[in-house]
Amino acid sequence: MSTPKQPKPDLPIHLQQAIIIAASVLHQCLLYLEGK
Repeated sequence: MSTPKQPKPDLPIHLQQAIIIAASVLHQCLLYLEGK
């Protein structure tokens, strides 16, 4: 079994996903404020 070579993640997957979701929500808020 050969696994793709990749750096060991510093954060758990669920925490990375939470950060991505938070960044996405923040981005949507910024777009909403700019659109006012």
